[in-house]
Formats: sequence, structure tokens, C-alpha cells
Amino acid sequence: MYVQVLKLITARPLRSVTVIPDFEPALTDSDDVFAEDAEGPFNFEALLTDKTPTDPLADLDDGAVGGLSFAMEYRDSRNAMTRRRITLNGFRPTEGGHYLMRAFCHERKAVRSFRTDRIVSIIDWDGVIWEPLEYFDDLGIRLPLPVGAITAPKRAEPRPGESQRAACADELCILAALSRSDGHLHDYEVERMLDFTADACDRQGLPFEESDRAALDRYIRKLCPDITAVGECLVRLNRREDSVASKRLFRAMVAVMDADGVQAPEEVAFITEVDCEMDS
Repeated sequence: MYVQVLKLITARPLRSVTVIPDFEPALTDSDDVFAEDAEGPFNFEALLTDKTPTDPLADLDDGAVGGLSFAMEYRDSRNAMTRRRITLNGFRPTEGGHYLMRAFCHERKAVRSFRTDRIVSIIDWDGVIWEPLEYFDDLGIRLPLPVGAITAPKRAEPRPGESQRAACADELCILAALSRSDGHLHDYEVERMLDFTADACDRQGLPFEESDRAALDRYIRKLCPDITAVGECLVRLNRREDSVASKRLFRAMVAVMDADGVQAPEEVAFITEVDCEMDS
């Protein structure tokens, strides 16, 4: 399942059609380098056939967060400040009690790790500058930080959209990749993704209030999945071995493709490959 669509994505990288504002970052040789950065690329095709129950791609947050893209200001271990554009893959703990944000760095053209407590600010594509905690909080995501770095009290209750996103985060990443495969993310396509989320929440007995819908609307519009984010989602979806869920995802993909009234060749190819793997 999903092997052919993975090959399609690899042959036609999604990041090539992702519009990311350009700037001239002042990268230096003092960038942090962690052991995780030395890892070779995931062999997604091997992972797809691996039935090992332990999932090395699991996020700290119970829902996937891959695909979010933004610019950030980052202060490394030598106190050098850099600004770079990244696509988030997930978070990982370190033995020293810190947390790393694994992401594709569009300046380095490679996957890099960043300590979450060294992120100074986040700049979204509208040019709004955010405090890191506030940015993720607005999207219903808990940014993992070491205890000493937490400057805001933890909430006992979930943030708006947090539980709802976790209900179908992998599917939303795939739907966003489909939508952006033709270079555009339309309002009608976002509405179809929100409808899909509402249905998933209804089946799981989760509420779906206006505040949840608004938070997820913001989250979806910030999704610009790259190959790594899409590949990890496909791995998790494959391991569920849920044919009913696969059919729901297929129907949702068709609805997203048809939402703007244009069936782009890239969208048709994406769906065709996924459908072939669902039937295999």
C-alpha cells in the first residue's frame, strides 16, 4: 500500500511547488549539528513493508505535526543568530533533557535539528512575528520545551483544535499535499478538509466547535508538506491497515480535488497512484 504514490512524490518533489517567501539568510559555520543530522534519509519503501510495532517516526505530540512551514530566527550554541525557512517533520527528545525540532531546512537543502528552546521567533508567511509558544499554541500544538525554559503555564485542558487535529493529522497532511501539488491552496479545498475533520471527530465522539474549526483552518493553511513529512504520514497510514479509513481518505481526496472546479493533472496523478495502492 502507498508504495507507488511514494515513488510519484519522490519523482516530483512537493517542495518544488511550495511557494516559500525568499530572503537572504546569514548562515554561518557555527550552526548546531546534532547526531540526528548525520542520519541517512529514511528508506520509506522499506518502512512500508516493516511490521515492527515500534514506530521510530512517532511524534512527542500524540498527533502528527509534519508539514508545517514557516521562517524562524534561531540562536545556536555559539550565540550566532540565523534566519531560515523550514518545513517541520516532528519533535524528538535528547538524553540531556532538551527537545529537538526535526525539519527540512530550505537554506541547507537538508534535514536539520533545532533545539526548541533556542528558537527566538517564528515568522509566518503573512509577515507576522510570533513568540514560539504563541505560534504553536494558536494552532493547537504543544511545543515541547525543557522545564526550565517554559515561560507560560501549562494548560490542563486541550487547546482549541488540538484533539481534533490529532484525530486525522496524517490525513490532513496528505490532503494538503494533494491540494498544493498544483501550486495552489484554495479556500474551497480548505473547507473540504475541515468537513473531513468534522466527520472524523463525529465518528470518534469528539466535539467540533467554531473555535476548533477556526484553529484547524489556520493550521491547514500553514501546511506545506515536503517529501519527508508526506512519507512519514504514509508510513503511519499504511501501518493502520484500515481499509475503511483508506476509502474515506480517497473520497476526501476527490472532494478536495473537485472543490475548486479544476482537476489539475498533478492532482489526478496523485489520487490515481493512491487509489491503485488502496486496491492492491
